[in-house]
Amino acid sequence: IFLNSPNDGGDWGAKENLAGLECADPANFDDRILAPVTEDTVLSTCFGQCSTDGSCAAPPATYDVTFRVDMSTYEAGYGTVNLNGSFNGWCGGCTEMTDNDGDMVYEVTVALAEGTFEYKFTLDGWTAQEEFDGSEACVSTIDGYNNRSLDVAGEAVLDVVCWNSCEACVVIPEVLGCTNPEFLEYNPYATSDDGSCSNLLVPGCMYENATNYNPLANDDDNSCEFEDGGNNDCPADLDGDGAVTTSDLLSFLAEFGASCS
Repeated sequence: IFLNSPNDGGDWGAKENLAGLECADPANFDDRILAPVTEDTVLSTCFGQCSTDGSCAAPPATYDVTFRVDMSTYEAGYGTVNLNGSFNGWCGGCTEMTDNDGDMVYEVTVALAEGTFEYKFTLDGWTAQEEFDGSEACVSTIDGYNNRSLDVAGEAVLDVVCWNSCEACVVIPEVLGCTNPEFLEYNPYATSDDGSCSNLLVPGCMYENATNYNPLANDDDNSCEFEDGGNNDCPADLDGDGAVTTSDLLSFLAEFGASCS
């Protein structure tokens, strides 16, 4: 394989792209296939092409394609975000993405020829990578591998997608409030604590006319107990005739709104 790089060491980001050509070995990162050599041989080829006679075809037109991934929901640690695909030989850390404005969206622009390409986002080379099951809309399964798929027909800026998703990240709006359920001010909808928790919950009976009234309680726990005024099993029988009827209702309405002393 040939690398077109000013660096002395191996710069796999400058590797020639032979994907899909007859001289490439798809089982070995699309490196060149060299037939068995049994005598002195001179191979004259062109960078990124399969010719062996020194002739070079005009390179295909390329188009700038910008890849973007949102890392805002990724919780584990990482150093670099990388783009790996059939266009760079799945090289690991050679195509690093950047987040210049600090919005957690990493991007990189790659010049690609017309065609279909597989790719995925990875972290720190191949330390971590996206994992798909093949059912996702943006994923294709080729040779048993589930990767993102892209058809290139011109320049493009791809939509921002969430890590390991075909869609944009779902942004949960911040709701300030007390997030501790042991405090009276607790807000079950709060996503961020704003320091408003101030009164610890004191469960108990909060009705003053109950026999077990707790003046310190601020959270009614339905424990109130009341005197029943005797052994009357039918407290709604106001006229004492042994049945709750219209006359009892009229008696109640007659006294409704009266002040009790």
